[in-house]
Amino acid sequence: MSFPLLRCPYLVGSQILKNMSHQELFLFSLSCKRAKKAIKMYLPKRYLSAELQTKDYGTVVTHHATEKRDFRIQSACAGISSIPCLIGDTYAEVYLINDLSLIDIDWKSNKKVALKSFVSHISICWNSPRISIKMDEEKPSGYFLDLMKHLKLNAITVDSVDFAENVRWDLGVHFLQCKSVKLIFNWYYHQKFKFELANFLKMLINYSENKLKVIRILECKITTEEITDRLDKKGIVHEKVGSKLELQRCDGKKVLIGLVDQVLEVKVV
Repeated sequence: MSFPLLRCPYLVGSQILKNMSHQELFLFSLSCKRAKKAIKMYLPKRYLSAELQTKDYGTVVTHHATEKRDFRIQSACAGISSIPCLIGDTYAEVYLINDLSLIDIDWKSNKKVALKSFVSHISICWNSPRISIKMDEEKPSGYFLDLMKHLKLNAITVDSVDFAENVRWDLGVHFLQCKSVKLIFNWYYHQKFKFELANFLKMLINYSENKLKVIRILECKITTEEITDRLDKKGIVHEKVGSKLELQRCDGKKVLIGLVDQVLEVKVV
């Protein structure tokens, strides 16, 4: 395949790619392996943070400067024309909608393979070191674990995770690798939640390698007294500072726990 861009002087090729919109760059990266090579050659430092929103097969909202566009990953798409392409090592078809403001991707593989390939594409083609995640699925736990695994393999940092539905609290060990987490309290497992919360706080104060800065739990049905009681049973030293509970971490930082209007916030300061 003829690919004249790779024969351009460096400054010319770099300027051509810099002038592309994110959607154009995305489509260009799908065209062939030499296109991916061109992006890595001419835009080695053009980092694009990506927001992955899972719904059906997911929605990805990319952010670069003032641009905000949707890349919807779905199991089936309705369109009269498509662009065959490879994302990672997975065959897909891309449907362009509304002048590139929306791109539907029809995966020709199962969900786990599609996820792996898309994370690979974020890493290789977009040169993105960070990602934010919105989980809209009713039972996102398995999908979240797969996602975290592939992000870690590709050295992509998770800036934030937002769970729109109830989620199992035993994912707590993976929350430690995210900078910010928001989730809804699963009130069906009230007693288990208190137990898991105490275990999570113990990990948070004992391991300084974690990246978590703040976690917010909405519609939280427990009380400050219940948290204090569970901390006492776990032997976790704490003190009351104003309206918050304060825990000391092994690295000298502090963990502040506040509960206001059924929003439980745990913050590392």
